[in-house]
Amino acid sequence: MVGSSKVSRELAEDFAPYAATSNIMEVITRRRERGLANPLNYKALETISIPSGNISRTLQALKFLGLINDDGSKTDQFDRLAHAGEGEYRELLAEIVRNAYDKVFMIVDPAQDGHIAIADAFRQFKPEAQRDRMVTCFLGMCEKAGIIERRGRARSNEDSQGQRAKIQQRRLRTPAQQPTRPSVHEQQPHQGRQVGNEDTEYRLIFAVIQQLPVQREWTSERRRRWLAAVEAAVDLMVEIVDDRQVEQNDEAH
Repeated sequence: MVGSSKVSRELAEDFAPYAATSNIMEVITRRRERGLANPLNYKALETISIPSGNISRTLQALKFLGLINDDGSKTDQFDRLAHAGEGEYRELLAEIVRNAYDKVFMIVDPAQDGHIAIADAFRQFKPEAQRDRMVTCFLGMCEKAGIIERRGRARSNEDSQGQRAKIQQRRLRTPAQQPTRPSVHEQQPHQGRQVGNEDTEYRLIFAVIQQLPVQREWTSERRRRWLAAVEAAVDLMVEIVDDRQVEQNDEAH
């Protein structure tokens, strides 16, 4: 099993890497084929031709994956990956990726879900401006680990273009075109929002709910992680307001 030190203590809980996959794989390949300096720091990556502007991101990604520690020293996990045979290598890399991105895999399956669903799963990470790169890094590592196929990734990207166009059109509606939502006080328990494939606002929450075990059994750790994912998704989707503000909104309508 892969060790539990996949995320550096210096990295925030809501961090996901946004380095170029090619740079991450260059470090891994060098380690397997030729060896690397110890510790792995800015100077060490510069000597293997990682672009200077990308070195910091690459180091953060290696920490996130649990391949190096805060001081740049290589982890036992990196050693196992470096010495793994060809048959074991990809399986071990896939395990490393799945463990590092456990919060994402709790919500989506990149081999089955489309690009927008995957992008929604990354709304829990910051900085917001780098989320597209986060998704690209994630899909790139999944591809290198054999979790997804390259052509499947390309197809999902093509599908997402049409979906994004539809979303943009909905966002550009005028206020008069927007459907009127019922008052909070008028909604009954059985009148909760029905979440479907076109409901992009609540897609993230719906995806988490789908992760409930079919056999209705799970470990306490998986239950804890699922509840944390639900809380994070609800916090992202639903704004908390006080009762007075709700009453004022109802009176205005």
